[in-house]
Amino acid sequence: MSSSDNILEHLLFTIHKRLVSIPVEQHLRGDLIPIVNSWPSLPVKNTRPNTAARLPAVDYLEQALNIGETSGDRELCSMIRLLAPALSWNFDYSPHPDSPYLDEKIAFTQFVGPEDLWISSHLAIGLTLIAPKTHYPAHCHPATEIYLPLAGTGLWSMGNGGYFPRKPGELIFHPSRVTHATRAQEEPVLALYIWHGNIRSPSKWLRGSSE
Repeated sequence: MSSSDNILEHLLFTIHKRLVSIPVEQHLRGDLIPIVNSWPSLPVKNTRPNTAARLPAVDYLEQALNIGETSGDRELCSMIRLLAPALSWNFDYSPHPDSPYLDEKIAFTQFVGPEDLWISSHLAIGLTLIAPKTHYPAHCHPATEIYLPLAGTGLWSMGNGGYFPRKPGELIFHPSRVTHATRAQEEPVLALYIWHGNIRSPSKWLRGSSE
């Protein structure tokens, strides 16, 4: 097993432990159980080479990790720093009609999923990185989603609700097909996401969602 495999195995163990122990509202416990129970223990390793290009938003990763290690989720950010050389970043949305340069300000990397470092058919696990003063517009997807903020206090919105600050140490749950959005403020936002269920169908923008 390579060094990155060992780091990833430890990272996944730590995330799982976090999901089991983090305080959440009682009505969310039932939504977490299928994710916790289907957690990858010894997933299959993907042996295909990394072909992704570097994205401009990834320039903010170092700043985000520094913030996370200082005032955010120190434990997970420290492991992500070690894993960073093995990560492949992308922006796989179609262009947003009102925000044409999001591919320069937002980046994603996925290390567990159907075609990722470790292969899983039922869970997708990765990171979302948002540059400072950037709006990640409203979107939705069939998969249920958990977010664990790691660095930066972003403003998060779900459904028809307003934007509220969510900080490292909290858990954010998005039900299937419910729209949600995020705004980074003065600092970049780094958050870990977990998809469960229909993980092959992509996210789609909600039209007219630039604000």
